[in-house]
Amino acid sequence: WYNQLAGTPVLGDVFSQIAPLVGPDAARSGLEALFFPAPVPETYPEDAGINLIFRPSSFKHNARDVLALKAQLAEQQKRYPTELTVPVYVFSGVYDTVLKPPLHSLRLRKEVDGLITVYDLSDEGHMPHHGKAEEIANLILELSASESGQIANPD
Repeated sequence: WYNQLAGTPVLGDVFSQIAPLVGPDAARSGLEALFFPAPVPETYPEDAGINLIFRPSSFKHNARDVLALKAQLAEQQKRYPTELTVPVYVFSGVYDTVLKPPLHSLRLRKEVDGLITVYDLSDEGHMPHHGKAEEIANLILELSASESGQIANPD
């Protein structure tokens, strides 16, 4: 709802001026749901620059980008069956409420049969690259070695 409001020409300008007053606290409280069931890294809000996305111009432009995204992704999705020609590995947090696994990664696997491998991370939400960074990096190294016959340089 807030992207719809912020994306409108006149009301969006006004709303984008108000967003910095309540947005950062609302975003911080939503982080637990984003990471669930994994914990939110202690310094994540500062490291991610949560306050920066609520600058009025950034907030307004981000809202417009998000509103355009659905149509752009629909167009992109049409190309998957014909243009994806290399193996794709998807790391999916089972508890992800943003990119819901049955709707996104499993559907992709059905649409592009034979090229998609989904790694379900049973104890992660939308942000597995934080809690499982080392595990994911090691798996990527293994995959690159098996595809090329060489072990990739982690540096």
